[in-house]
Amino acid sequence: MLHGLGGNILSLKYQIREYSKYYNTIAIELPGHGNSRQPAAPKEYVMEDIVAEIIAVMDECGVERAHFMAVSLSSIIAVGLAATYPGRVISMVQGSGILRFELGMRIFAYPVIWLCKFVSYYTVYKLFARVIIPGKKHAFARRVFVKGAAKMGGDEFCAWVRFMFGTSSLGDYTDKLNLLPTPIPQLYILGEEDFLFKRFTPRLVSRIKGAGTVFLENAGHICNIEQRREFNRISLEFFEKNSI
Repeated sequence: MLHGLGGNILSLKYQIREYSKYYNTIAIELPGHGNSRQPAAPKEYVMEDIVAEIIAVMDECGVERAHFMAVSLSSIIAVGLAATYPGRVISMVQGSGILRFELGMRIFAYPVIWLCKFVSYYTVYKLFARVIIPGKKHAFARRVFVKGAAKMGGDEFCAWVRFMFGTSSLGDYTDKLNLLPTPIPQLYILGEEDFLFKRFTPRLVSRIKGAGTVFLENAGHICNIEQRREFNRISLEFFEKNSI
């Protein structure tokens, strides 16, 4: 399991609780998040380095192949990992999956990084959360989203924002997935009210072999929390269908 930007394993608690009934479950905190630590944040994270760390965890735990469940930012990482190490992936569920940021979102990244020079990153992060998860209806998911970022630090936050909006090679990774002799099964689960991504992600998913999309009603960007029972049911059925 891989969490989103600013999150930690607590943002995956509803999935950990349910998945653990059926699978040996590993939840990874990305560098700079939660209890993960490293000497200093790089200016920008590199896909190859992040993927290598995840593979190292799998090796340490003796896991040759696994189902992956990724949320938001980490769906980008899951695609990169599957394209680089396809033999390590059985199937993938991408919660609130991201395959491309439109121009408006890319432009938004620069003011976010600039603001961090003058106000605390946590204040900026809360503003960021308001943009991605707006409205009273999604307040609980937004609080979980924001609470997890308390330990991050400004340098880490900016490094991840640069990674998130600067991963221009994502199309190259999806092209590699399409060249595999046997497609890796992927399911993108999106909230019907995820206004930032529900328009473009399904269109891009349709171009990936072995990938499909499901929408959850009454859910925004953090659909694995807002509609956790339905998210768990659909994802577990997908894993079971694609188990070896």
